[in-house]
Amino acid sequence: QGLAAVYTFFAPELADRSLGVLAILHQIAECQRRSLPRLYLGYWLDEVRKMRYKSEYRPAEVLRDGDWLPLELVPVNRVTA
Repeated sequence: QGLAAVYTFFAPELADRSLGVLAILHQIAECQRRSLPRLYLGYWLDEVRKMRYKSEYRPAEVLRDGDWLPLELVPVNRVTA
């Protein structure tokens, strides 16, 4: 039902080029090309600064106690999906 982007890496020395954003946009386009409804960005902890970019993409869902919930319904400091 989707693609997993769990192996997308970040190169801090190239941050000004926004290569992570470009990679995710390419993955979204690939999902659309394949008619896949979801792109999984991988494990996320909001308190880990390097992972916060994942919460900038919408719509977003979080796996909480075995259920997928809209990110907006989950208290951010409790997200542990």
